[in-house]
Amino acid sequence: MKSELSYETLIRLHKALDIVESGKLDNLDVGHYDLFDGVYVNVMEYETKEEGVFESHHEYIDVHYPIEGSERIELLEEDKLEVTGQYDKTKDCVFGKGKGESFVIREKQAFVVMPGEAHIPRLKVKEIDKVKKAVVKLKIL
Repeated sequence: MKSELSYETLIRLHKALDIVESGKLDNLDVGHYDLFDGVYVNVMEYETKEEGVFESHHEYIDVHYPIEGSERIELLEEDKLEVTGQYDKTKDCVFGKGKGESFVIREKQAFVVMPGEAHIPRLKVKEIDKVKKAVVKLKIL
């Protein structure tokens, strides 16, 4: 995994964050949308849950953006993860267990997860909540 981001990746990340902050994603229906230059967004709806499994990416930055509702996300450095399976290059994902730090992401608040940061999204804050969320996926260059 790259520890430093290229200038091109940083420019694309800024552009993606500008789109998120503009509110352009707020009225999208559930689905997959291409944004620009291989950057895309998945819009989903779900109920938060009590617990989950860590996932970590090597090739993509995730920008989590709850459009409606709030959730808790847990973060842990991948090198501290108890990996439960092999890295799947086609899905850019490895899963595992561990104990990380919790963050609450509220409606209309972007939360960036970098490659190598294992995370459990979709966790309840206090009670189970319905969430509509966009996740922007940005491949590092």
